[in-house]
Amino acid sequence: MSNLEKKERLYSRKEMLELTGKSILGVTMAGTIPTILAGCTKEEEKSQGLASANVVEDKDVVFTPDKEVCCTEIRYSIKDGKIANVEFDGGCNGNLQGIAKLAEGMTPEEAASKIAGIKCSTGGTQRNSSCPDQFSKALLQNI
Repeated sequence: MSNLEKKERLYSRKEMLELTGKSILGVTMAGTIPTILAGCTKEEEKSQGLASANVVEDKDVVFTPDKEVCCTEIRYSIKDGKIANVEFDGGCNGNLQGIAKLAEGMTPEEAASKIAGIKCSTGGTQRNSSCPDQFSKALLQNI
């Protein structure tokens, strides 16, 4: 695979520059977790059949969940490719505090894979989603 260096986590633009002197990345998918190929040139990406990927930047996200769930807003940050500062407005306070603490320090893909598809049945009514499921959607939309 030419001179591509495989890494199994997401890197910030600064880390990529420090590691390789290059900021271009290629990505291959292994299940739902991308494998980052660090230091690809555009020519190497093309020869390997890879699509360009955005480098993970630190960012703050505000997400408005579907009206079907109890929380009205989800806020979190991505710092060095990891989830930080998770906050939910509304919803089951204790449970969502627990989910927020458990998700912190995980990659968005890792956390989303654990909570996607969870359904809620508040008040005896089965819902098609839940606050954790909506958090997984927020994480996946903002990778």
